[in-house]
Amino acid sequence: MEKTFKNRILLIDDAPITGVLLRRYFQHEPEFELRHCTDALRSEQEIEQFNPHVVLLDLLMPERDGLDVLKNLRTRKKFRHLPVVILSSEEDPEQKARAFDLGANDYMVKLPDKAEVIARMAYHVSLYHNRQRRIKSEALEAQRRESAETISALLQTALEPLTLQEQLSVILDHILSIGWLRIQAKGAIFLMDEQKTRLLLAAQKGLAPELQTLCAQVNLGQCLCGRAALSRQLIFCHDVDERHETRFDGMQPHGHYCVPIMRQDQVLGVITLYLEPNHQSQKEERAFLIDVSRTIAGLLERKLVEKTLKLQAAAIDQAGDLVLITNAAGKIEYVNPAFEQISGYPFSQLKGKNPNILKSGYQDQRFYQQLWRTLKRGKVWQGRFVNKNKDNQLYDLETSISPIRDESDTITNYVAVSRDMTERVRLEKQLVQSQKMEAIGTLAGGIAHDFNNILGAITGYVELSQRKLDKEHPVFGHLKKVLRASKRARNLIAQLLTFSRHGEIGVQRVILAPLIKEVLKLLTAGAPENVRLVSTIVDGELTISADPTSIHQVLMNLCTNAFFAMKAQGGTLTVTLKQAIVDADDSLSDLSPGNYALLTVQDTGEGIPQEIQQRIFDPFFTTKNVGEGTGLGLSVVHGIVSHLNGRITVWSRAKKGTLFQVYLPLVTAENNSNTTIMEK
Repeated sequence: MEKTFKNRILLIDDAPITGVLLRRYFQHEPEFELRHCTDALRSEQEIEQFNPHVVLLDLLMPERDGLDVLKNLRTRKKFRHLPVVILSSEEDPEQKARAFDLGANDYMVKLPDKAEVIARMAYHVSLYHNRQRRIKSEALEAQRRESAETISALLQTALEPLTLQEQLSVILDHILSIGWLRIQAKGAIFLMDEQKTRLLLAAQKGLAPELQTLCAQVNLGQCLCGRAALSRQLIFCHDVDERHETRFDGMQPHGHYCVPIMRQDQVLGVITLYLEPNHQSQKEERAFLIDVSRTIAGLLERKLVEKTLKLQAAAIDQAGDLVLITNAAGKIEYVNPAFEQISGYPFSQLKGKNPNILKSGYQDQRFYQQLWRTLKRGKVWQGRFVNKNKDNQLYDLETSISPIRDESDTITNYVAVSRDMTERVRLEKQLVQSQKMEAIGTLAGGIAHDFNNILGAITGYVELSQRKLDKEHPVFGHLKKVLRASKRARNLIAQLLTFSRHGEIGVQRVILAPLIKEVLKLLTAGAPENVRLVSTIVDGELTISADPTSIHQVLMNLCTNAFFAMKAQGGTLTVTLKQAIVDADDSLSDLSPGNYALLTVQDTGEGIPQEIQQRIFDPFFTTKNVGEGTGLGLSVVHGIVSHLNGRITVWSRAKKGTLFQVYLPLVTAENNSNTTIMEK
């Protein structure tokens, strides 16, 4: 049978008759329960034990005044709102006023009739229950508000620039400061180690030094914390029991909440809070602590994501490859430092711009249309670009562009990862050029030797024929022209042999400065009137191992070409000689590190079109008109320089002139001056 709820009434009166009368009033009122206390000195103890809804308090009692009992009740928070009805033998306005001043709720002259007593008791009981409901509602509202504020504070902590340990310590402070959560001012937060086998103490408040040492590492399944992690369930303990495997001398009785910190089905750690002994677990406490654990799990996941993002950002920032990210409209949102370095543009100048500011003109519109068709289909595009940097210099990229999609499968960004291929392309071209030159040189050398033999026969027979003819004979003059043409052909063959590195060329230690100055004197005498020749020659003894005639030939050929380039508009020819040091990291990767003589010849002429620059050292290649040159000058220069283990480079732009740089390795006094470069 269901138990009927009783409205408890406590009568405090030294007169037994009052109790007898009231029991008669309530004997047929099952919703009321009456208890009579005749000893005023024990009244507060009776109130504690009986926990009444209404107190009927006699005003005058021999052991203790009723108003004194009332006064003490109102000083205690627990009984501040307990309804108290004063019973008096007479209507005394002064006593009545004093009673109300002390907090009485009603005043009755004893005793009214039954109906009035029951009505008044029902009224005050009703007020009591309403007030208790309101107090409980207000307490729950305050509890919810404080809980929400705590969760908000935890979320705010996650955004602060603190280390994880600092954040966990702040979070623990917030949890332990909650007023309605009846816990001790100590607790701990453990985190799972990387192997997922142990809990590590990450933050603590108020733990004894012995516990800090014992609980620094907790195996899964060990003690309450390890059991909570292993079971993935909240564990409550109202006192120390057999599950407390971690103990120390002097440990005080206490209870525990151990709450696993879960993210989906993964345990990230455990929150451990200390309770007073025999604490009774509350549903609200459990629900709140689970909410706290979820908030901490979110913080830990955020920290993990931040760590991953930092690693990725550091990898991208430090990567040698170029990284560019655009939005769906193709506007730049990010470039890494490698991109800034190669392009010459800082990110501040690129942000919000279209990557087409890097266009070089080497790719036509059809190329870009095909690229965007691929990307719009959500496919990855791979290919090569020739772009132009901020200084209008070209660079080659091998690029992969990928679309990035959001949760709804919509393309939000594009990321381009590129590798700078400029040096590789240059080396490939250099290798191809070297192989081509070697093949042409071998061919030219073979032809030259055969042609030289034929010329020898022609020259011999011409000379024999001349001896048998009178000088006045008409044929003698023709033979003389044939002989002159044969000598020119022989000189041409000599150039071919030099280009192809065939034959022996004697070398010796040559101090360059006097030799260069001597050649410049000859050039000055024969320079066009509209060309000014300027020279800067170092006074130091830059000594190389070479044939002086070949160096003479190098400078003469370069300067003659420069004069030709400036013959129409005139200009300035600048010749310099200085020392240069080539390092292992230098762009001149085909030269051994060391000291070199650097001879430069620069003109302000028409320049060499970029599309033919890679062919200028080919034998017989020339842009001059028929009869103006053989196309062997630069080929011979290239052959001589390569023969001396040097290098020649060229820079030229249309209408801005041409710059040749010749690197020749320096020798020391210990070098043998009689060295001979043998036929290769």
